[in-house]
Amino acid sequence: MVSDIQHTIRFASEHNLHLVVKNTGNNRTVVGGIGAGGSVGASGGWPLGGGHSILSHFYGLGVDNILQLTVVLPNASHVVANAFENTDLFWALRGGGGPSFGVVTSTTYKTYPNPPYTAAFYAATADSPESYLTLFETFNQHHNAVSDAGWSGFWPFINNTLFLTLLAQGVPPVNASSNATLEAFFMESRSIPGVDVSLAISVSYPSFDNWYINNFINSSNGFGFNYTVGDMGGIRVAVSSWLIPRTLFDTNATELAKAFVNIPSGRPFMVGGGAVAAIDPDSAAAAPAWRTAITDMTLADAWNETSTPAQIQSVKQSVFEQIQPLRELGPIPAGGQYLNEPDFLEPDWQGAYWGSHYPRLLAIKKAIDPHDLFIVFKGVNSEQWDEEVVCKTV
Repeated sequence: MVSDIQHTIRFASEHNLHLVVKNTGNNRTVVGGIGAGGSVGASGGWPLGGGHSILSHFYGLGVDNILQLTVVLPNASHVVANAFENTDLFWALRGGGGPSFGVVTSTTYKTYPNPPYTAAFYAATADSPESYLTLFETFNQHHNAVSDAGWSGFWPFINNTLFLTLLAQGVPPVNASSNATLEAFFMESRSIPGVDVSLAISVSYPSFDNWYINNFINSSNGFGFNYTVGDMGGIRVAVSSWLIPRTLFDTNATELAKAFVNIPSGRPFMVGGGAVAAIDPDSAAAAPAWRTAITDMTLADAWNETSTPAQIQSVKQSVFEQIQPLRELGPIPAGGQYLNEPDFLEPDWQGAYWGSHYPRLLAIKKAIDPHDLFIVFKGVNSEQWDEEVVCKTV
């Protein structure tokens, strides 16, 4: 396989052709939910864009768990990148975006024991805009304490309903304090006038695999996240995201709540804090905002195959505008975007994707790929190209 990649790169370079690097499973996509799922490759965009999951709170981002990569570079050489060899490349690939620096052929990860877990499932519906706002204010006030108690997960919301799908390591009585912290929110939310809490339970599982299979493969308990993989060529969707700084939940709970209730459908990932926050922000190319953010808010909206260009642009603009209140509350560099959930209308994409790391990424890119063989829209050094990434503009 490596030799095939090398021959392809040499051919493209000799004939001045553009390369498009695709990851595994290119005839398949996730339908139902927007998020990491069965079609996401472990050596592709997920880790090279940062890589978050419900386990990030316990073990760090994907980039924090990579020990080594092997890569075919723009000059067709096949190299090893780790903490001792090709260290700049190793740093850049861990969050700088894979298509910009080469083709990753293997990734070596840290591994961990597979402990038991406790999952929590919650659903509450508000009967008015006022009660919906109060529900979010209440949750925001408990948000950081819930994370600090060891919970990680998703809290999607739609149609005046807030769902929680959370996970904590250990089972009672070991994690009794974790359960008590979450129960405090459950109890307070039940007392909000106009809010109906229809579900608030915790369930123990012997392993992560058991939880995942039972709730994301064989069931729909993972509210808002159906991971069924279908045979589709692509997905027509506009995406935006924002890394919400931890401090906002402490200091701006009400303003955050106002932003949330004006979003028709949100899919936040409470995956920061914990091990993510404990890592040196400069240890990898992923945006430093990851180390102070506690939740990655993701929005998406779709169009159909008959939509006109104007209708498609309207969908993209709507998603962009929905994220703006969060951008204003937690601006760059405290906030930012998850590289794998990019809003292509973001004006300061360099700052949003990489923050203070962009100058170093740009220098590494120019050293490794001086002729821009690997160039992608709004990727490192793409400022020199038009929007179609066909012609240089400088």
